[in-house]
Amino acid sequence: MPVISGSQIASGSISQNQVKISGSLSETGEVVVSVEGAVSAIAGDYSIVQNSTTLDIIKAGLFVAADASTPLTITLPKASNVFKGVKYTVKDVNGLSRVNPIVINAASGDTIDDKLTISLTSNYESITLVCNNVNKWHIA
Repeated sequence: MPVISGSQIASGSISQNQVKISGSLSETGEVVVSVEGAVSAIAGDYSIVQNSTTLDIIKAGLFVAADASTPLTITLPKASNVFKGVKYTVKDVNGLSRVNPIVINAASGDTIDDKLTISLTSNYESITLVCNNVNKWHIA
């Protein structure tokens, strides 16, 4: 895996025990990650979600690889507890959200572009949400 520094564009992948993690960093700082294989969790800024859950990472961005092999609901943390500008990206990594939509809920009192809930309903769909640190998540 290459070391990424400054504003360079980089990409790479690692493979171990039949799990492949590939990633790249664009000039604008967007991180794109792909995970293949049977993994239950990845520590750090990447997380694979297989069961309905409430996200609790509030200081750094997060890539959520959503396993839609069963119906899945993800609840965002309270926007006022998250730093302004933090981005969460949720992605249907196994292409099953048409059959099992991935539902994303705002925390109580918050909205996602003025809605309480949004859903990923197309296979391999993804969405990036940006926090305003008050009571809203914006779709990027």
